[in-house]
Amino acid sequence: MAGEAAGSEHPAPAQPAPVSPGQRPTAGDARVDAALARLDELPDLPVTEHPSVFDDVHRRLEEVLDELDADRLTNVGQAGADQASADDHSADDHSADDDSADEDSAADDSADDDSADEGRGAVPGPGR
Repeated sequence: MAGEAAGSEHPAPAQPAPVSPGQRPTAGDARVDAALARLDELPDLPVTEHPSVFDDVHRRLEEVLDELDADRLTNVGQAGADQASADDHSADDHSADDDSADEDSAADDSADDDSADEGRGAVPGPGR
């Protein structure tokens, strides 16, 4: 998957810019960058408050992932519906071909039956 599907609410992430030492790279999604920016607060907080920051960052990142999954499933669901519709139309086209193939097969079977009957009639039975 090279990028997001057309019409998606969130464009494909940009390539990250080079990062200097001590800088955090950007994720390419403002919501992810905002969540990760909370980690910059850690040095100024007592260690006992770190878990609440980690929980908040985790919650925010999960929300972004859930949103992306919902978008992906919506796009996959739509693509699946489009494919099913295309398959239905294709099946309709092939069903006419199948009907004519069945008729051809029935005609061949009938001809085979006739030649088999002729073969049986040509072989004289005992006492003939």
